[in-house]
Amino acid sequence: MSYLNPIGEAVRFGLSYEKMRLEAASYNLAIANVAIQNNQNSAGLSVSVSASPFANALGLPVLVKQTENTDVHRKVHDPHNPNANADGDVLYPNIDPTHEMTTLVSATRAYEANVRAFNTIHQMSSKALEIGGRR
Repeated sequence: MSYLNPIGEAVRFGLSYEKMRLEAASYNLAIANVAIQNNQNSAGLSVSVSASPFANALGLPVLVKQTENTDVHRKVHDPHNPNANADGDVLYPNIDPTHEMTTLVSATRAYEANVRAFNTIHQMSSKALEIGGRR
């Protein structure tokens, strides 16, 4: 257990969660228009939070993990593409760039808010130590 209070632990969890959301959205944007090769699985990432009642009772941290999103792929008819199948369709990951950009903006703002909260907690702790050291 670190020296942080429960609020600090919550902020630290928020920082790691938002960082993972940023990474997943960036990855999804990068592969949104990359054709899927034959016999290859190309899936977008999503971030999920998992916690068990047992872990909560013990005070263990909640786990955040990135999972592959294996949604249905979108098909684009392009018979001249080297990745086209026998019907002339090319498969792409089913990723909505608008949704991913929205995720990037909201995760960035949430990350910045967590950084400000962490800095405030650090300043308050430093002031408390300074005040306590005067006696």
